[in-house]
Amino acid sequence: GDFRELKVSFGFMLPMWVGTGLSTIELAIAKGDFAQAKAHADDLLGLLRGGNIRFWLPDALELKARALRALGEAGPARKVLEEALAEAEALGSRRILWRTLADLSEMEREAGHPAEADALAKRAAQVVSYIAEHISAPDLRQSFLSQPSVARVLAGAPGVRTGTAASSAKKEQAT
Repeated sequence: GDFRELKVSFGFMLPMWVGTGLSTIELAIAKGDFAQAKAHADDLLGLLRGGNIRFWLPDALELKARALRALGEAGPARKVLEEALAEAEALGSRRILWRTLADLSEMEREAGHPAEADALAKRAAQVVSYIAEHISAPDLRQSFLSQPSVARVLAGAPGVRTGTAASSAKKEQAT
């Protein structure tokens, strides 16, 4: 069903209707229906803000910014990404922080600001590295690191190490 209907029926089960809402936006983006993705994002953001539900706000904002960028609305997309970044940092949500930093880095590069793009790319890679270092199961860590979006972030910041290599280097420095 529609995430708006799920909220009415199961409002107390946040992960159900919010997850469906985020998936609805991602599906519209995957289909290339960016106007619909933006409309869904606006609806979901209205529900999240109306309920003072901040946990998924950066996710919905990041998806809205992707739709706006695809619609050629770079200025509004940047503002939405900056809001997503502020929310992710305020919440300490590394899960969405690295994606938001990577998106902002791409936008800075497209705008002809390589120094700003590099700084954001480095921050994104550092967050990815932190996440990887804290995944204890080697197969899960490798699964995370082999995702195309994660690999792109790491390729964009060559000096940042990840996973067990970074952990080993930190342990060596501590001794």
